[in-house]
Amino acid sequence: MSVALEFRGVVAGYGDTRVLRGIGGSLQPGQVLGVLGRNGVGKTTLMRALSGFIPLMEGKVRAGELDLADVPPQHRLVAGMAYAPQEDTVFGDLSGSENLRLH
Repeated sequence: MSVALEFRGVVAGYGDTRVLRGIGGSLQPGQVLGVLGRNGVGKTTLMRALSGFIPLMEGKVRAGELDLADVPPQHRLVAGMAYAPQEDTVFGDLSGSENLRLH
């Protein structure tokens, strides 16, 4: 089976601070990845790095055969990748799906 998303040796952070050090994983088509942990362990940094909102210091991110390491977030939609950060702003008259599309 082909790999839908693969990330290897991901190092990312802010300025000179490395928050992620050598993180890796992969997903097959149809699989879902959950990232759990206490505050400050790098969950948001991982999501921002995989989705292109912060640059990788090292490592690879691939969606199928497409190398995403230097692809900006708005162009990752072609690979089916999007990032919806946690926000307090939801619109009660919209469905959950509509709120996600809006963000």
